[in-house]
This record gives sequence, C-alpha cells and structure tokens, in this order.
Amino acid sequence: MNRIVHPDRQGLASWLFGSLVLAVAVALGAAGSVTSTTNGQPASVGVLAGVVVTVLAMWGLPSVSLRLVVRMAVVTSGVAVARFGTVGPEITNGTQTILLWMLAAVAALVLAARVDHHAVPAAETIGAPPAADAGPGRPGRTAAHIVVVAAVVVAVVTVLAPYAVSRAGRTAAAGRGPASAPEAGSSLLRSSDSLDMTTRPDLTDDVVLTVRADQDLFLRGDVFDRWDGRRWTKSSTDRYALYEGNRVVPPPIDIGAVGSEVVEQTITVEAGYSDVYFATPSAVRIDSRLPVVQTIDGSLLTRRGAMGRGETYHVTSRRVPLTESLLRSVEGSPIPQVVTSVYAEEPVTTDRVRALADRIVAEAGADSIYDRVRALENWMDRNLEYSIDAPTSPKGTDVVDDFLFRSKIGWCEQIASSLVVMARAQGIPARLATGYVMDERDALTGTYVVRARNAHAWAEIWFPEVGWVPFDPTAGVPLAAGSHDEDTFADRILQHLVEVVVGVGVLVLVLVGGRRLLRRWMRRRADRPRTWAAAADRRLNEIGAKAGTPRHPGETATAYARRVQSGLRSANGPPGRSEAADGRPAEVLDLVAVGAVIDGHLYAPVPPGPERDAMADQVLDAASRTEHASGPSAPLESG
Repeated sequence: MNRIVHPDRQGLASWLFGSLVLAVAVALGAAGSVTSTTNGQPASVGVLAGVVVTVLAMWGLPSVSLRLVVRMAVVTSGVAVARFGTVGPEITNGTQTILLWMLAAVAALVLAARVDHHAVPAAETIGAPPAADAGPGRPGRTAAHIVVVAAVVVAVVTVLAPYAVSRAGRTAAAGRGPASAPEAGSSLLRSSDSLDMTTRPDLTDDVVLTVRADQDLFLRGDVFDRWDGRRWTKSSTDRYALYEGNRVVPPPIDIGAVGSEVVEQTITVEAGYSDVYFATPSAVRIDSRLPVVQTIDGSLLTRRGAMGRGETYHVTSRRVPLTESLLRSVEGSPIPQVVTSVYAEEPVTTDRVRALADRIVAEAGADSIYDRVRALENWMDRNLEYSIDAPTSPKGTDVVDDFLFRSKIGWCEQIASSLVVMARAQGIPARLATGYVMDERDALTGTYVVRARNAHAWAEIWFPEVGWVPFDPTAGVPLAAGSHDEDTFADRILQHLVEVVVGVGVLVLVLVGGRRLLRRWMRRRADRPRTWAAAADRRLNEIGAKAGTPRHPGETATAYARRVQSGLRSANGPPGRSEAADGRPAEVLDLVAVGAVIDGHLYAPVPPGPERDAMADQVLDAASRTEHASGPSAPLESG
C-alpha cells in the first residue's frame, strides 16, 4: 500500500527538512524542559519528550502538511512556555530557555515559509492555472504572517504570561519532596533558634527562591532578640497553629500588621529543602499546601517536614508607609513595657562599645529615636568595611567589640548586630532579622530571583505608633579592598552569555527579516498602479495571461488586446450561448476598444472621457468573469 505524502513534503531539500526538524526539536525541547521542571520532574524528561514528539510529528505524519505541523508545534510550545516559563531563572525554566525557545520558534516559522519554494509540485498541479492566492505578493504575505504570529507569541510570553501567572499563582502548588538537608550556602532555609556569629556564611550563586511581587522588599525568615556576645538566640521558641488554617495572628506590638499598605507575594522554593516561609513583614495570611505554624514574633514555619523544590505559597502582608517625618513625629510617645523589657534591655557588650554609642549620638546632636539610629549608621558607613572574607573573631572575645575596634571588616550579620547592640545601649528597642534581599529581577518575566548569596541580616527598630522598622546598615558600608562580592561588567557578561548570544541571534533574524520585508513592500508599492490607465492595463495583462497570450515587450495596449481577442475567439470555437453576428463572443467584442482607450490615456493629446473609461471597465469585468480555456490545456468537448 502506497503511503500518501503531502505535496509540500515531496521533493523537499534535505537541508531544509533537517533544519526544520532541528528548530522544532529545540522549540519543543525548551517547552518540555520548563514544563517538567515546574512540575517537579528533571529537565531532561521534558527535553526527551519534546524530541520524541518532534520525531513522531515530522516523520510519522507524512500526509499532513509540513508547514501545518511546524506551526502547530510552535503554537503548542509557546503556550507551554507562556504558562510555565515565568516561574524560575534557571537554564531549565528561566530567561535563557525562553530566549532559546523564541529563537527556535522564529527560525522554524521562517524555514516553514520556504517549503513551497523547495518542494516539487504534485503531478496534478502541473499545467493547472495558478491558484487565486499565488503570485508575486504571496511571499510577502507569508512573511508578514510569520512576523504577526511571532509577535503575538512573544507578546503572550513577555506581557500577558507574567500577569496571568501572577494571578493564577495565588494558590499553593506542590513541588518535589524535600531533600534531607538544605544545600550548602542555604542555612537560612532551615529554621534555627540560634545564630552563631563566629561562623562565616558560605554563600553561592545557587537559586533558592523565586518571587512574584510588585516591590523588592526584604524577605524575613527569622528574628532574634537575645545576644550573649557571640551568638543570637530567641527568648521564646513556642509555636502556634494559624487561625482558621491560613490567618496569621501577629503579636500586639507588631503594629505594622494593621498598616494600610498591602503586599502580595507568590514565592516558589527552588532549593531542595526549606522549612521556613519567607515573607515581607508583617504577614497576615499565607496560602500553603502544607500546614503552617507561627512563632510569637510572627515568623512562619512548616509544622511537619519541609518544603521541596517547586513548592509554591502565597503570602499577604501589611505594612505602614514610612517617611522620615513620620518616624520623627512619634518621638515622645510611650513605649510599652513589654517592648522595653525584651528589646531594650541592657545589652551584653563591653564598656567601650557603650561609650562609642554615646559619643556617636552626642557628636551628631541626635535626640529622636530615628536620628540616633541614623547617626549610628552614618558612623558605621564612614569607619567600617564589608567583606564576606573578613576574619572571624578570636575565641573568648566579644564579636561586636572585636569588629568595631580591631578588624573593622565584617559581613552583614556582624554589621547589623553592631547596630542592634549600640541601639540597645541607647535604650532603643531593637532586634536582629535574617532573610533575603530581592535585588535581581528577570527582565523578561518580571520574577525576582533570590540566590544563596542574597542571604542578609538587618536591624529592626521599634517605633511607637509604627511598630518594627527595618534598618540596613550594610547598605552604606563600603566594600573592603580586594573584595569580590560585587560583580564586574565582565562577570555579568559571562553570567548572561547565553542570553547575550541568543538575544543577538534573535535581533539578527528580526533585522534581516525586517529588511527583506521592507524591500518587498517597497517593490510592491512601486508596482502598484496609480492611474486608471495603469490599473486597466494591468487587468488586460491578467486576462491575456489567463488566456495563454503573454504580452510582448513594448507592445501597445491596442495591439495586445487584438492578439488576446483573437486567441479568445479561437479558444471558444464555434458560436455559443452568447455571440455577435460575426460569431465572436459578445463579452470580448470590445477588447480592442479597451486597448484603444488605454493607449488614448497614455499617448493622445486629449485623453478619453469618463464615459469611455466606464465602458472599458464593463468590458474588462465581463472578460474577467468569463471562463476561458487556454490553448492545448482546454478540455475536450464530449461527443
């Protein structure tokens, strides 16, 4: 049994078919990669599925149009990328993969448009009249269709997908099961009741979280309020079930929880383990697939077990809009005793640390809580340096004292701890908060990318009528000489090499295709008739070409119309249903007169009037509607 092969597959050049297979495989593989990764499966599973589908579609469906298969593959993969490609930054589901898909999709559409030019026409089409949509304008229309389809798909991915996913992602989603322990450099992902300040953090570029949010605010995980000179601990480790399953009940001193500003965040765990729910303070609601418990300070933790890669939860938080004038205006308002007894008690530190805090505040002439904290921060900016490679404090020494007076180089935990200790030495309620900062945003999806090296610590100061306010002293402390914590321009280029290469490829395709489209459009515009004579002359040429009588170079319209009319008379044979006295078809009797009208417009001193033009249009309309056979291709009359 002979296999039916679609005409656009017959005689197709091998290089074109191979290129199409490669482009479709890359597009479907990229879509499969992001889909499988988002659903907790290895990226290789999705890539393999995309390749298998490519093989089945390109070779297993020979009777289906190759162009249709390619377009369906591009549309299907585009839907998958739009739905799942906005949830993470890794090579498997982030910007790089989306750009790779875009490049493959555009290449597949462009190559599919060339299938007609490289395929051998089917036997039944040889000698047949050209199709209604054939002609010089078709390549331009095909290319225009490609551009429109590509533009629509790109618009869906870059504009609509982030919006749609952000709305759809408010519900919790399951991920893979948790690993036995967090990866190296991600210690903040495991809840702890203490924070050792004598251990240097091991920070990496591994992605630990991705966040869909409107603002780049702190993601708080834990807070600590007890300091013994070398480590932080919590005064209370009690945990409570959430009210109604998802409502957080902040303590009364957390005034920010009733603030007017609402913050919505959808967070996906990209690390293999996390039992901490990170959120911008102060969380008032959390939607999670797993049971959640809270501590007295508002921290959120898993009740049993932990979250794995791909686990998604949504947090609603509230905060008070902050201004300097607001923080200064609350000076003199009473501070509850429950706040001062825990957060403003005399800190464990050395006398010279207390003396330093007093001197800084006195020299700045600061009176309000806000101005005193700012004075401490400004002094730290001028006298300390930041480095993740800073030496650890010797055993038996006070970490803050050693940092402020000996090394003067430290990382964020040491810097923030020093501000908390000096603030408490001034009688200001303060505590240490740890979590992550969101300072990297995927330009294509709008998703914030949080890496292990974005782990951070900052001070929280309590203000009357406002509640806890974050202060980040590390932000103003300059990098130490030789520190490598800030990427150079070359580092950024290397980190985003794939995006750069793929982006350049897409740009080249767009520019080359756009240039060709512009040239084709300009040629078509130049060929477009601008007068009645030119339009009528073109119609006459089309009628002659349909009758199998092409026009000779330099032939006048009258002479050409006479030859066309003669050919039509021969083709129509004996007089038929509509004829004149001399036996010629009635609808073509005046073609010669039409040619004379056209030549009159071109060469006569006084061109013909509107009545002659209208007569010529009627004749051309009638001739165009007539089904004329052409020469040897005419069907035989049955007998």
